[in-house]
Amino acid sequence: MKSAIIKILVGEPSDLIEPPRQFELLLGRRNDLVDAFRATLNEEQCKQYDDIIDIENDLTDIMEDEYYKKGFKLGLQLGVEVFSE
Repeated sequence: MKSAIIKILVGEPSDLIEPPRQFELLLGRRNDLVDAFRATLNEEQCKQYDDIIDIENDLTDIMEDEYYKKGFKLGLQLGVEVFSE
């Protein structure tokens, strides 16, 4: 059995974190808007749009990794402080 921490870190679907209903609603709305928008683009514009989305996703991944690391370190520091008194 794979560790829950590893599952979260590598982004595997899991029952550990269920997205809130609002997330699901916004995701559906976003997908509908993207589909409608892409239908108005030619092939070259679709490629450019996909490149933009890929870069946005990469930027988000980088920041999520940083937030995870910083949050984990802060949690450990808090734990050390609490248990060392």
